[in-house]
This record gives sequence, structure tokens and C-alpha cells, in this order.
Amino acid sequence: MSSPLQFKGELTCSLNVGDLAKGVAWYRDVLGCEVLYEMKEMSWAEVKTEVPGVSIGLNGSAPGKDGGATLVFGVKDIEAAKQILVERKVELEGDIQTIPGMVKLLILKDPFGNKLMLSQSLQGGA
Repeated sequence: MSSPLQFKGELTCSLNVGDLAKGVAWYRDVLGCEVLYEMKEMSWAEVKTEVPGVSIGLNGSAPGKDGGATLVFGVKDIEAAKQILVERKVELEGDIQTIPGMVKLLILKDPFGNKLMLSQSLQGGA
């Protein structure tokens, strides 16, 4: 089955950890995840799991909001995916956000209010 959103076979599970350093240490030392990068100024880190195409994003910028997850699906063309979602009357939370040189992001909601996110890498091999 092929999706018109053109998924890339990547999934990032974004988790609120409240304390970024503690979260990074736990996922690295307890689960054995490889730290891909850490952006302390944005209170964000990403770790690689042993599951192909699946990583975990750690959001330390939500103190008091530990727990909860957002599935982040990699797409090839986020603008085209957004257009499809608009046509299908999917509720979007804001517009496409860009972190220069890193990624473009778009938050959407399912009919039950669950947040999902699409991401398009701006780094090589996008």
C-alpha cells in the first residue's frame, strides 16, 4: 500500500522527559540507545533505537509534563503532504515550522485529538 503522503520509512517517537540530561542518560545507559545529537539550547535530543527507521526524540522543554508521546513520521515533501491533509480537512496545529539546516515540522491531530507530526529532513539524503 502506498500513501499519497510519501512516508520515508522513518518514525520518531517524541517523548516529554522534563529533564533532558536525565532522559538522555537513561535512554543511553539503560536501553543502550545511541545518542544521535543533543541540542541543549532547544532542550531536545534524539537517540537511535535498534529498530530500523525508529528513533526517540527527547523533549526536555516541558517541565511538569512528563509522559505522553507524539509519533513523528518522516515524509519526502512536507508541503505536498500538508496540501493533502488540508484537502482531507485534517486539523493542523499551526503552519510548517522550520529549524534551519535541520528539519521542517508540521503538527496534525487525529479525530480523537491525538497529536501526530510530519517531518522533512533538511540534511543530506532527504
